[in-house]
Amino acid sequence: MRRRARAGSTPIASCPRVPTSSRCSARSTCCARSRSIRAARARCSGSPNRRARGRASVSDAGAIKQWDPARFGRTAARLARERGARCVVTWGPGERELAQRVVEASEGCAALGPETGSILELAALYQACDLVIGADTGPLHLAAALGIPVVGLYGPKDPAIYAPWDARTGAAAPLVRRPVYCSPCNRRTCTNIICMPAIQVGDVVAAARDSLREDLRLASGS
Repeated sequence: MRRRARAGSTPIASCPRVPTSSRCSARSTCCARSRSIRAARARCSGSPNRRARGRASVSDAGAIKQWDPARFGRTAARLARERGARCVVTWGPGERELAQRVVEASEGCAALGPETGSILELAALYQACDLVIGADTGPLHLAAALGIPVVGLYGPKDPAIYAPWDARTGAAAPLVRRPVYCSPCNRRTCTNIICMPAIQVGDVVAAARDSLREDLRLASGS
């Protein structure tokens, strides 16, 4: 795209799409309803009382990129109280304990979602969300590929290279990152992780609020 721009032509931004099967969608819908999570995606009405559905992405892979589960939980609690958000924590095989820690820290403001055993099941569940919050891992990029607004939490990786695109604007998706002397480092392991702990709950809540406001603005056509 940069080469095209330099050559004087207009690059055409494209957003990949991930197809989901009706079977996966039906399973995710059934599981979501069983946990009192409405699985129809909200429309942006512009009402200040809009109840957005958010999702916290946790993973036990890549500890260097992992954000404190308790902070995810406190983020869900604040978004629920300040925005009326209904938050669900999704998880895959082997991640239940990690996801449960997020739920416990949310003080009843986040629900434990169904286990997703495949990418298609996770994609189907994402389609019930208005916003996905997660670290720089595969699930975050999957949500962005589905056209779901995301807020990415970045530590060791360079977001200029690895940040997903926002399907609403065609620009880089919103992200949260605190500058520390050693980041970006692109390391896979670290004995003194300071980049992810530097990200505060208030940073993520503010980014989520901005993203939801942008959703309302675009929906209203203003």
